[in-house]
Amino acid sequence: MPCANRRTVVDILIEAVTPIIVLITVVASMVYYRGLPDTIPTHYSALGEVDGYGDKTMILILPLIALVTYIVIVLLKNRPHLYNFPVKVTKANSTKLFCLGRKMIIRSNLLMGVLFCEITLTTIRIAYGKIQQENPYITWIIVALLIIMTIYYMLKMYALR
Repeated sequence: MPCANRRTVVDILIEAVTPIIVLITVVASMVYYRGLPDTIPTHYSALGEVDGYGDKTMILILPLIALVTYIVIVLLKNRPHLYNFPVKVTKANSTKLFCLGRKMIIRSNLLMGVLFCEITLTTIRIAYGKIQQENPYITWIIVALLIIMTIYYMLKMYALR
């Protein structure tokens, strides 16, 4: 693994926290499934208002996506030769590019896990009548962080041309 000696405490923490968040998402959907009404929110507007409903089995979709995404990224994180870099990989820049790519995907994995967890838990809370709508700021902040982080790492990769 070309990046093993460059893992920071933050990288290690991210890799430890991400599976916990995904596990919370999966377990919460299974634990609360029985008590859910037959129809639950399945979509939210940009303002966090419920604008779509579906069968309660839909509560299992996001945790499944979160789990599959997590597994795929865990399998890919140490295979940088499979990444699609924005610049040509050369002998001179390969180690740095591989490290940047790895950092980017483990951070993406964390943010996507947090997003899926937040939406799943919000859906459960709305279905149980605990709240009326999603807090759109949380979702927008997570999406913004994903975009900003991607731009940041892409710029760092372009600097290695």
